[in-house]
Amino acid sequence: MTRLVAVALLAAALTTGCSTFGKSGVAPAPPSEASTLTARGEQLARDGQPAAARDVFARVAQESTRDPVHARALHGLARLHVDPRSGLRDYRAAHAAFRRLLAEYPGSEWESEARAWDAVLTDLAARERDLAARDADVTRLRGEAAKIAADRDTELVRLRSEAAKMAADLQRLKRIDLNLERRR
Repeated sequence: MTRLVAVALLAAALTTGCSTFGKSGVAPAPPSEASTLTARGEQLARDGQPAAARDVFARVAQESTRDPVHARALHGLARLHVDPRSGLRDYRAAHAAFRRLLAEYPGSEWESEARAWDAVLTDLAARERDLAARDADVTRLRGEAAKIAADRDTELVRLRSEAAKMAADLQRLKRIDLNLERRR
């Protein structure tokens, strides 16, 4: 009986041990370096180390191999750039990463989020351009106003000088007129 229990235990152990092998009897491949790095980047982001996470995600995203792990790294990188808590907020970099995610991985699990961010960031960029144009207009108008004020001040000084001259001429003419009146 004990032999039967030992054989059953041995069979259970072998079955459990073999369950990690695929149907072909070959053990599954270990995670790729990109997968391990991306998981590390996600952990760094959760642990409040966004700069280190950004560096890891960027390293994975730069690799030439394209697979879902690279899409995940691009997504992580883009999210770090839009997260105000990360301290890495850079909407242009985020926009570029979301666009790259859409271009290189259409149909990925992050497609709808990437499209939404792309729309928001495109609108934000347009508003920033409008604001920059308005700021340039304000700066130009301030320059023109300063020139007008300077021209006005110059003209005012000229007119005051001319008025002072006329006042002096008027006084001189009055004296001449008085002198002429006295002579008559």
